[in-house]
Amino acid sequence: MINEEQFVKVPMWILKISQVNGHKFTDSAKNLYCYLRGFDRAFPSYAKIGDVFGITPRAAEERVKKLLEMGLIIKDARPGSSNLYRVLDIPKGESSLPDPSEKENESNEILNVSEIIVEEEKQESEFPERPEIFTWLLS
Repeated sequence: MINEEQFVKVPMWILKISQVNGHKFTDSAKNLYCYLRGFDRAFPSYAKIGDVFGITPRAAEERVKKLLEMGLIIKDARPGSSNLYRVLDIPKGESSLPDPSEKENESNEILNVSEIIVEEEKQESEFPERPEIFTWLLS
């Protein structure tokens, strides 16, 4: 028996991108982008895209339009046939990842908490130190 399962490879770095060229990079846009990236030459019809993602051909057309607006694909119209899509790389300077400074702030907060704990440990104990008691106990 031949395994006919097909897969869409989604790199982790794509999942982390939130915007491309000023447009929100939604999960559905990421899925379609990665689906089209998986072909040497992508020419699925809107009906085929709709079938793959469980949406209507009209919704598939809207998703393709969004990728066009984002500058992630180029559509070559082929009269009498389905369109040919050329998938472009995500422009590095035009995409936004989660702000790493937010992560730094989180770690700074953790650091501040540990500083507070250290300061509390340095506070004087309720019972003053009396080394003479230990000397007396040992004798």
